[in-house]
Amino acid sequence: MGFRDIAMFNDSLLVKQAWRLLKHPNSLLHKVFKTRFFPNCTFMEAKHSSGGSHAWNSILHGRDVLLRGCRWRIGNGKAMSICQDHWLPRKNMPQVLSPMVETLAGAKVEILIKEDTRQWDYRLIDGMFTLEEADLIKSIPLSRCKAKDTLFWPFISNGIYTSKSVYRFLKSEEQTEIGEEQRAQIKELWRKIWSLQVPNKIKNLVWRACRNSLPTKDNLVQRPIIESLTCDRCK
Repeated sequence: MGFRDIAMFNDSLLVKQAWRLLKHPNSLLHKVFKTRFFPNCTFMEAKHSSGGSHAWNSILHGRDVLLRGCRWRIGNGKAMSICQDHWLPRKNMPQVLSPMVETLAGAKVEILIKEDTRQWDYRLIDGMFTLEEADLIKSIPLSRCKAKDTLFWPFISNGIYTSKSVYRFLKSEEQTEIGEEQRAQIKELWRKIWSLQVPNKIKNLVWRACRNSLPTKDNLVQRPIIESLTCDRCK
């Protein structure tokens, strides 16, 4: 019926704050949080700590969600990890899957670029990656000038984050985790519910029951709206 998953919607709002810290380093928000929580590193390198406030830890959770969806646009390659970051131009599995030797586990993409000519080092790439990934990397165009690496949001045409696009991304992640057979069964269940020859209020009641959104005491305690699970009638 168009109602949003509250947990996912909350995550999308947390990602919004993380995006602001990432894209506006001169803002008051960034200056305050940097002084307090990550004075010696960048926001992307900041780590969770037991001494962090609830607001800060929540923003770090939003950053983790952001990193799952964001993609890197290659500039000089100094900010991107070969193994850990999402920089390959493919929709699924944008991380490198080729096996890496331990000495290159923390290497940056810059080692794959010839600094003098600003071109890929084909010989090095062919020796490090599988044939498919090597061809994919060599197809990425490089800037002639030494621009910085930048993060962009690939699920919207202008590459700029929106809460709606993050919510859709999280929903698509959830659907990917559900098997095809189970997804077909769920779809058939909803088709049968909405085709019932009953008043709409009955369909709505069934929908709310299936989504566990009825105001049962269990749900009201979790919100929290009430404090006790005890039945008012039988105690």
